[in-house]
Amino acid sequence: TPYLGVRYIKLYANGYTEERSDDVKSPLTYESVGVDLYSAVSGLKLTHNFGKTAAIYASGGLAQDINNFSLSLSATGVDGLVPINSKGNFNSTRATATAGAYYNIDTTQRIGADLIWREEVFPSTGITTVLAKYTQGF
Repeated sequence: TPYLGVRYIKLYANGYTEERSDDVKSPLTYESVGVDLYSAVSGLKLTHNFGKTAAIYASGGLAQDINNFSLSLSATGVDGLVPINSKGNFNSTRATATAGAYYNIDTTQRIGADLIWREEVFPSTGITTVLAKYTQGF
């Protein structure tokens, strides 16, 4: 089954302030940063059903950024610090893959598991997630 959609991600990091102490001679401070990211996603999902009781599935796809963005982080408190500007250092096209299975215990209960991998916005960064799921219907 092919899929197509739009994904919205909000990346946000709180500001940070250190206090001067015996251990901290030059306290560091930076402001909060955030960005809104819109991506078009597409891919293909394959499913094999074992009757109405169980299924296995796998999918693979791509996310392509719709908007361009940059993050800039400036810190104060230490002489010689320069702002970090990540404009242009992002993966604008990222891969994703999922594999999983589920088993219907009865008509209102399901157990399942997913293994999800995806490339992240920052180069050479990926995330792997394992989910164990239990669903109770009513």
